Amino acid sequence: MVEQTIGIWKARFKCVHQKGGTLCYTPLKCGKMAAATFLLHNYCSRKNIPLLDDPEDPDDPDDSDDPNPAPAAAGARLAAGQARRRQMIQKYFS
Repeated sequence: MVEQTIGIWKARFKCVHQKGGTLCYTPLKCGKMAAATFLLHNYCSRKNIPLLDDPEDPDDPDDSDDPNPAPAAAGARLAAGQARRRQMIQKYFS
């Protein structure tokens, strides 16, 4: 049950799911990230806010493990992420 819950938490917050099992931040920052995402995860669970569709599609050419993606692709993903964040804020927190 605990592993399943952690898996759901990692699916909701991709920032805490790093391949290799470690986050590349200071321990203090990792603790703050974990605490903040735990609170947000619990809030989303209580409000029945669904998980987003999993964007990691193995057939998607933009989905790569390259830590330095092309600037245009990174900019497009950033803009799409910001738009999605605005939608969620508008829908669930306004």
